[in-house]
Amino acid sequence: MGMVITIIAGLPGSYKEDLCTYIVNLNQEHGRWLVYCQMPDNCEPFNVGQIHRYLSNVLEAQRNRTVRQSVYSRKKLRLLIVTPGYTDVIDVVQAIQMHPDPEVQSAFVIGTITACVDPQCSTMEHRLFFPKVLDQCFQGLVSNVVFTSLTSEQRHPLLVHLQKLIRVANPSIAFILAEKGAVTRNADVEMILSDSSFSEPMMLRARYLMFPGWWNGKFRSGSVFPQMTQICIRFSRPLEKARFVTKCKALRATLKSFPFNGNIYHIRAQLKFSDSEKMFEICHNTQTNMFCMVPLQDGPSPPPLQGDGRTSGRKLDSFVVFIGCTLKEETMKDWLRQCASQKLQKKSLKTFETLTKQEIKNVHVKRHLELPPPGWFYNGNQFVNFFGEKSDYHPLMDTFIEEYLSEVNKEIEKYNTEIAKQVCQDLFES
Repeated sequence: MGMVITIIAGLPGSYKEDLCTYIVNLNQEHGRWLVYCQMPDNCEPFNVGQIHRYLSNVLEAQRNRTVRQSVYSRKKLRLLIVTPGYTDVIDVVQAIQMHPDPEVQSAFVIGTITACVDPQCSTMEHRLFFPKVLDQCFQGLVSNVVFTSLTSEQRHPLLVHLQKLIRVANPSIAFILAEKGAVTRNADVEMILSDSSFSEPMMLRARYLMFPGWWNGKFRSGSVFPQMTQICIRFSRPLEKARFVTKCKALRATLKSFPFNGNIYHIRAQLKFSDSEKMFEICHNTQTNMFCMVPLQDGPSPPPLQGDGRTSGRKLDSFVVFIGCTLKEETMKDWLRQCASQKLQKKSLKTFETLTKQEIKNVHVKRHLELPPPGWFYNGNQFVNFFGEKSDYHPLMDTFIEEYLSEVNKEIEKYNTEIAKQVCQDLFES
């Protein structure tokens, strides 16, 4: 048997990467792992040529190994592929099966395909599913569905409805409950890591019936609708943590109905905040309002995620990846600019009309005991003149206010002068 490939599919935010990490860490003693996973800042769709190069490189590396192998290197080598974005599983299967090098084709065998589904963020509106949710669970391809939320409420209406719908699309599929990708049962791990589930006669029969032409790479998967966009914005300056978290938490209230244009459903990022030197890894799901922030140097060690070799090991700047419907890059940049440190605004000069009642009262309290002009006296409660006219305010109150305005406006002008001298660079300036 060739090297076994385990495929994990799922939409962004479905915890498929967490399941991958959990599986690898759980089984390190029983075998060696190669993980093919899109880099966090990569927004490209599934690339057939890239996975062809990767499989060729893996086989070449295996051939170049020395005869004297350590105990570690003699362990069984497995390849785990985590599909990117809204990839159709059949496209990944065809890419592996139709490798241009026959030797590479024969060197790898698909063991099983598992799909991750988060019931809480599987629908865009009412019962309208996100693109490719059901496509990633189809009969003949996928053996297991891992539900990554609502696992403590197994009779939750949303979970039950989703299970029934997936069961219609794939009657033989196995359901696994794993909160945030943490599989707890050995039997579930064995199903995910099965060496032969994909090749069972029942699966093969369903595959030939449902995906005509798949065996020679001629099956064409459907397009993604509504159109989903992934945009990566890079920058080098730190953000303000409070502003960023507040903006993320406010996204759910901005979600619009069909055609969903401008909706941001998921954010992943690696960035710094102004109050720390640490780089943080961030994931935010708009529909569940789940915001997760982990310091990169202090977080759990993930498996060595690998692409085609061109991105491995390169140092990443700060970046934020927005995933949503028909997003525009300039709009996302403006969104991020509001999360950065803002230049202080100049203050307006005060006038009599803009004074508050409290300010006028403060002037009165401060100066009401000053000597009144001739013909006026203060009786302890009010100001009275020789004609019997009374006033609650000092007769020279207008003069006092003019002096107060002059003093306050001098301070404002000084403040505005200092603000004008400050240079506030744009978030995206180098």
